[in-house]
Amino acid sequence: MYSGRKNHDEPLFTFESRSRRASHRFRPLKSEPIFFTLAEKAYEIVDIGGGGLAFRNTGFAAGQRVEIELEIPGFAPLIRTGLEVRSICENNICHCAFAGISEEDVEKIHQYMLEKQKEMVRSKKTARTIP
Repeated sequence: MYSGRKNHDEPLFTFESRSRRASHRFRPLKSEPIFFTLAEKAYEIVDIGGGGLAFRNTGFAAGQRVEIELEIPGFAPLIRTGLEVRSICENNICHCAFAGISEEDVEKIHQYMLEKQKEMVRSKKTARTIP
């Protein structure tokens, strides 16, 4: 059924079965960016999921593997893990998989994504109830 309602919001959660990561991904809000650190330089994350993350390329190559520190807002301590650049798309975004990440750290990422999703649902409900 078509409601005629247009929604131009960019999705915050996606699932792409043809994706190399094949997992749910979260796009951090522009007002609440997430960063990882590599060699004392911070990189802003484009999207993140339990299997990996994406970020804007600044000279990385497909197949490159690095060690990073990732801070998930509200969850301590830092996540220290390997990151393998699986591909670089035409938009110059590095699509990466975590390498050697612990189950506990994957759970931190999932919990963060779940909390953000709940916040979004609550804020949309609140916005609809305000006259």
